[in-house]
Amino acid sequence: MQRAGVVKVAIDPGNANMALRQMMKEAGIDILSNVKIDSVIQENQKILGLKLSRGETFLGKQFIDSTVNAELAQRAGVKKLPGFASLGLPKSELSVTLVFETQGLSPQSLKAIELSYLKRFNNAADAEAQQWLNIAAGSDPALAQMLRNSLTRAYGQLNTMDSGTDYIDVYSRALPIAYHAFRGTKHYLPESKAILDNPNIAVLPGNRLFWNGLLFFVDVHPVRSAGPWGSQAHN
Repeated sequence: MQRAGVVKVAIDPGNANMALRQMMKEAGIDILSNVKIDSVIQENQKILGLKLSRGETFLGKQFIDSTVNAELAQRAGVKKLPGFASLGLPKSELSVTLVFETQGLSPQSLKAIELSYLKRFNNAADAEAQQWLNIAAGSDPALAQMLRNSLTRAYGQLNTMDSGTDYIDVYSRALPIAYHAFRGTKHYLPESKAILDNPNIAVLPGNRLFWNGLLFFVDVHPVRSAGPWGSQAHN
């Protein structure tokens, strides 16, 4: 993180990629990308090497399996439990989701936009804003109230975002309400299958904002069966 130039928490993907590749090169580590394993060379339970489908064989003392669905471990015959089966949740899994980037929108401008929405959605007399909130709630009174509750803190203070040197934490659902109202979709994951949740935002130079807030309603089994680039994983 130091070599990638991280100030506090936000890491630039391009800088991180270059720093990691350089460090692995210095350590004499081979990086294998876009390869298909033909077979695993083993001695008892120890992996000695990998034979690739293109005919190459790589030997090593240690292997780091960063494949989707633990392909190397499965080829080596390691017992694999689905999801969080060890915790009694075989259908649940920690996912890797999409992070989108905006450029040109400053943290100061975003704060002003959120504050405007907070004031309007929290104003019962603002008929237009209340209509937007109702659209985001899918005309569900209970969901609409839950969305309203996120707009304020104790004692009625507006629940504004917090920002630091290179990050923004968003606590209210004002931005998600505006997004879903614009899209005409309900802010309810099981029904809409994809929502914009309260985002955590990484702030990088040049007013580049990386938004981590998209949630997708996907069962673990079809994603695994489709593989990392299968069509089901993108639906």
